[in-house]
Amino acid sequence: MTQCVYPGCSNPAYAQGYCKTHYSLYWKAQRHKKNLEQQEAYPGLNMSQIETLQARQRELERANLNYSLVCSLDAMLNWRRIIEDIEKEIAEMLKNVAPSEIPPGEDEERL
Repeated sequence: MTQCVYPGCSNPAYAQGYCKTHYSLYWKAQRHKKNLEQQEAYPGLNMSQIETLQARQRELERANLNYSLVCSLDAMLNWRRIIEDIEKEIAEMLKNVAPSEIPPGEDEERL
């Protein structure tokens, strides 16, 4: 079994070359880095709002996919309404972010 890659640590490696202690520190640092990048991308929103926005964006992608797959007119109209509702919700959330701060492709209507 290999040892931890952290300098001076002789514990057995657990994940990505680190022992359990140092992997935990590595994982927390990576998560913190990701959170900072997200907050820089959406400076007017807190982390909870960013997570909600990302969830709505994933929901919109699924709704668009379902819309493209359905065959009946009733189902298409239903998915179109759902898509419009999600788009309105996303646009409402992005009102807190200045247009110059919106990442490319996020909200084409506002630009």
